[in-house]
Amino acid sequence: MIKKLTIVFIAVIILISASISEAGTRIETKTAPNYLVILVHGINTAGFVFKGNGENGSKVAEPDGTGGIPDSMRGFGDLLGYLNNNLGLEGYVYYYTFSQRDGRVETLARELGDRNYHASPAYRESIMNHKGLTDQPDIDKNKEPKLFSHLGYPSPIQQVSGESNCWLEQARQDFKKWYADKYYKGDISKVSESVIPKKYILICHSMGGLVARQYLSSDYYQNDVESIITIDSQHLGSDGAQALKKMAEFYDSADQITGSFAEMMGLTWICLANNWDDGARYCSFSGIMLLMGRGLVDNFTTKGSLGWYPSQPGVQDMDSEGSFIAALNSKAFVKGNQPIKARFIS
Repeated sequence: MIKKLTIVFIAVIILISASISEAGTRIETKTAPNYLVILVHGINTAGFVFKGNGENGSKVAEPDGTGGIPDSMRGFGDLLGYLNNNLGLEGYVYYYTFSQRDGRVETLARELGDRNYHASPAYRESIMNHKGLTDQPDIDKNKEPKLFSHLGYPSPIQQVSGESNCWLEQARQDFKKWYADKYYKGDISKVSESVIPKKYILICHSMGGLVARQYLSSDYYQNDVESIITIDSQHLGSDGAQALKKMAEFYDSADQITGSFAEMMGLTWICLANNWDDGARYCSFSGIMLLMGRGLVDNFTTKGSLGWYPSQPGVQDMDSEGSFIAALNSKAFVKGNQPIKARFIS
């Protein structure tokens, strides 16, 4: 009997030990997500566009209510909060803001992924080539930058001898810091390279999709993107950009004003030649008013509202008949021989 009890006892101990060992193994080898998720904003916006109204938990204002995102700039939903909180990806999702929010796509693609591209002004402040859109809160020169730290910009892009990391490298650095804070009381030296995800998932809005595609097809692409998702990106170019270009060219030309003025002056001469003084006065007055009125309205109102087209390089790149879109779509989608998953949402 004692022998049987001893055997049972030993068996129970073995089972418990095995269970503890298995549980310990599960805890120790619990796999983290394999990818870092990068949110890439579009033209004329900033990274905080992905915070929406904070409906999924993203921070859109300081505790005292300062530094809030204006309603007109709160984007289209709290994607960041959904990924972090609803899907449990906190620490694995990052966003930044381009140094030029409406800059050349090639320049922004280098900021996104070129490890050897270091633009000194980049990441220290963000600018808009279109001066009318500089009222976004995190680039308001009249307010304290510290009020907007929760917006992610000015972002913690590291400065090394006056140089900056690209977004993808900065995400690795920020992940290491997050991981060290979570598991090693902030000691980054204890974070092993093995726990840092090696590949990325890019979720892009609007022009951000073109920026990501430019990176994927570039010579500096490092086969480090697993998936790309684009939302409302202009993969075939933007007819709106083409229309803006045509209108801008129209109002940049003086022919449409001087031509109409010349026509009215011609009619005035015909009226005078036929002794029709009332008609001559009407045509000459109309011609002068046309020259003044059209010049005033076109230059200060119509042209003024359209004049941002030539001042926004990003819009020029989106021209559906332009050289950038043609070049982008003539290249292989991905440089190299490693396929990626892609989903375009419109």
